[in-house]
Amino acid sequence: MTPRLRPPRQWGRIFLLGWLALAINNQTLGCPPSPQWNSLVTRMSSADGRIIDHGTTDQRTTSEGQAYALFLALVWDDRARFARILEWTVNNLAQGDLGKHLPAWLWGKAPDGTWRVIDPNPASDADLWMAYTLLEAGRLWNEPYYQELGRSMAERILREETHTIPVYGSVLLPAPRGFIDSDGSIRLNPSYLPLQLLRGLSTLFPGSPWDAILESSYRLLIARPNGLQSDWLVVDAKGHPRLADPEGRIGSYAALRVYLWAGMLSPGEPWTYPLLHHLTPALETLTHESGIPERIDAVSGQGKGQLPTGLSATLLPLVHALGKTRKLEKYCRQLSTQTEQLYSGYYTQVLAMFSLGWLQGLYRFDTDGRLVPAWTDR
Repeated sequence: MTPRLRPPRQWGRIFLLGWLALAINNQTLGCPPSPQWNSLVTRMSSADGRIIDHGTTDQRTTSEGQAYALFLALVWDDRARFARILEWTVNNLAQGDLGKHLPAWLWGKAPDGTWRVIDPNPASDADLWMAYTLLEAGRLWNEPYYQELGRSMAERILREETHTIPVYGSVLLPAPRGFIDSDGSIRLNPSYLPLQLLRGLSTLFPGSPWDAILESSYRLLIARPNGLQSDWLVVDAKGHPRLADPEGRIGSYAALRVYLWAGMLSPGEPWTYPLLHHLTPALETLTHESGIPERIDAVSGQGKGQLPTGLSATLLPLVHALGKTRKLEKYCRQLSTQTEQLYSGYYTQVLAMFSLGWLQGLYRFDTDGRLVPAWTDR
């Protein structure tokens, strides 16, 4: 699908040349290597495939954690671990059948002391990553079962987690329930919209509603004129973003993923140039000399607090993609001298693997949204 908004062609050529130069010289930039999959998953998971957030009092497991782990297992070509993580997810989050039930987002120790599903509402970001990963695992490993399961999930996401609104058309809701208010406004999560995954599903299912969701997602990501992203975006019943809504103007830990996913887009993806062009001023605001803020008002640009060092890794692909070599070297040096910060909790560890693994060349996404792991070149 051809983007409606395009930056000048000259900007696109400059971006592509900068991206290629950085890709070639990445080894000289001093970035720390990605945390190793085997050591990381051993710390985070149980023997039967449950990913545990040890930083929480209830030792919870989320569908997000299971989905991210499945993706990373595919990146590392770990078929045995992939199968265990999937089996635990099916049996404990999806009532034994992932084709018929989207996974519950939260599982842990309930107030009565039992270990079970705490909140059965699914989370569409986890569902999207899981469906995409199953489809790609089926293709890369030639496993028809994974492909069929991914296809069933993708169809169920369209039925249960999408909604049509004026101006934008079909959009991806954060969950089947709880995000459409009585006045018709909806709350959306921009970090749930990685364009490479949506492109991949649009490619796999041509002429399907995924085409419309891909376009609406891009338009939602550029809704704020200053490029800054918020954890939530409120859109009224007429399809107009309420940019100053108190519920949807703060960007913090969730919004970081928008910049991460954008930085990892293929240079050949039609939406890459306009999106990165749109995010350029946001990156300048975030990476001010005073440090990356932990929370930022996406309307005023005012920041508060200091982002934990380990989470600064999430911005590296975007810094890389925009050709900000000095900034990239600065943050890479900082991380290289404080590598222990990359292991400070589930969220930091997983996002560091996404970011640094991509910079290290362990995987990429192609123009059609397909995953290209490094092991396919062996």
